[in-house]
Amino acid sequence: MPHLRTSALAFAGLVAAAFATPSTATQISPPYFGTSYDGGGNGNGYIYEVTQLHEAAHTSDLTVIYNFCSLANCHDGRNPKGNIIAMSDGTLVGTTSAGGENGAGTLFVLTPSMTASGVWDLTYVYSFCNYFEDCGRYGGPSGTLTLIGTGLVMGSSSGGPNGKGMLWSFDVINHVFTSYGTFN
Repeated sequence: MPHLRTSALAFAGLVAAAFATPSTATQISPPYFGTSYDGGGNGNGYIYEVTQLHEAAHTSDLTVIYNFCSLANCHDGRNPKGNIIAMSDGTLVGTTSAGGENGAGTLFVLTPSMTASGVWDLTYVYSFCNYFEDCGRYGGPSGTLTLIGTGLVMGSSSGGPNGKGMLWSFDVINHVFTSYGTFN
């Protein structure tokens, strides 16, 4: 996808996003990564990268690096929610509020593309369960992701056996999801 030169004031209109959230960027200097809850190529949200900020002109160079619902039945998730964690190797980790195999959201891992298209590669998807299912993953992801160690991300989910949520971690390197129990 080509770079878009966009005005910060017209950001949402140029990238077809109703809820663009640059506040989800997790780094101090470019590149910045963020999400849009909807919009994008499939209308179900996307991840963007900002590589240059032109403060004097109030513009930036923005590239959409992934459009959600790119897989059949939105198995890659839709409507990203929360922050993006940028790992030291360039891998991005985040969550969606819907989609996935069970419709309750996903935890996803993206790696930089090695192709000229600029679209990043989805390398892992972990699907959460609906509130009423008991598959060990309970309700959809909620809140903010936190990097708690080398390759280890912690998050929380709604639902759970008592309906009050649960705490979990994900090992990005080995793709291991661990539940730490539910909130009281």
